[in-house]
Amino acid sequence: MFGGPVGGATVSVSDSEGAGIGDFVTDANGMALIGDEEPLPFGSYTAVASKKGFVSSSFAIEHDGVADHVWAVLTPKLSCEPEQANASLTNMGFESGFEGWTLGYQTEGIEVSGADEFTSPWEGQAMARVGSSQASSGPAQPRGPNLLCQDFVATQDSESFAFNIFTYDYTGFDEFRFDVAVVAQDGEVLASYSQGAWGQGTSLKTSGWRGASIDTSGHIGETLRLVISSGGTQDSLYAFWAYLDSAQTVPTPVTQETAATTTSGSVTTDPVTSTAPAPMLAETDSPASASVAAASMASASRGTTVTRSSPNTSIAASPSASARIARSVEHCVTTT
Repeated sequence: MFGGPVGGATVSVSDSEGAGIGDFVTDANGMALIGDEEPLPFGSYTAVASKKGFVSSSFAIEHDGVADHVWAVLTPKLSCEPEQANASLTNMGFESGFEGWTLGYQTEGIEVSGADEFTSPWEGQAMARVGSSQASSGPAQPRGPNLLCQDFVATQDSESFAFNIFTYDYTGFDEFRFDVAVVAQDGEVLASYSQGAWGQGTSLKTSGWRGASIDTSGHIGETLRLVISSGGTQDSLYAFWAYLDSAQTVPTPVTQETAATTTSGSVTTDPVTSTAPAPMLAETDSPASASVAAASMASASRGTTVTRSSPNTSIAASPSASARIARSVEHCVTTT
């Protein structure tokens, strides 16, 4: 979570000669106690806080024998970089879990599932949910993205997939996006699409299953990167999440324009949407029937007529560091 404590971070401490003192893991509050079991001798030390998905942070410790508190910040890595490329676009339907995918920074989490109380897979038995689904508008949503990606070699003229966005939020907040680019220095961007929350009020809304088709005909044999993200942006109110699936039969397409945003943050070419029913499992629901009523997704701005007074939650704190060193050294890590 942006601005919150980072549990499970490793704090590696070495002395002035570079000799390792030990590795210490932060708890759920982002704190690690250094020198508790064995007192830390007086002197100068270097510590490095690290965790997968974050940029490591190095800081100095000057220990004079009294309780010291040292603060550090871990900045989330908001890029997604696979270690290797797949021979082709792989497992877009998530029938094999996350095989072929790289999971990047996750504020809430990314999960593979079958049909749930909100929707069924567009095709097959599985889909990925990016972000956390909620049964009402009450629960808070932490600010930050949920990222996944894969590098693949283009083997055909086009690639397609499907997505379905659900939200209780309204215009100007939160974001689902995908980008496809050539993996090379100054690689060409082939497609870029961004969709924020839409409409007015906090009733549950869904885009229905929408399709994305990317023209890769001019890049056969080249390595491409697909990056997908979804999550809260400016505050911690009202859930926003998305589902992903393969699309042998492509649902109603969206327009992938690099400059497809308005000043409010919604796309200019709005997908057809419908108001979602109360969550209930309906195995007979057809993705094709999810889009029934046209509604403008860029129609409302967050003005004085709409307030964000509930649920009673606080906005994420401004960047601060937590790596405290209490007693010998207590280290507490938070994000930016």
